[in-house]
Amino acid sequence: MLRYAILGALIALSGCQREPTFDEAFKANEADLASKAAAIDAELDAAQSDAAMAEETGAGEAPAD
Repeated sequence: MLRYAILGALIALSGCQREPTFDEAFKANEADLASKAAAIDAELDAAQSDAAMAEETGAGEAPAD
């Protein structure tokens, strides 16, 4: 009976995972946020270059009467 109790405890403990430390969680979040910031910056740069191109070609101007 004791063997089964020990075996059950070992199986239960083997299923537990260690929580990440603060530093590990911070690094993971930092990398995720850095990639999101880079994607946002690229999107803004593309929008600004499109707006500059439209301004140069006059595509944003209203037609003259």
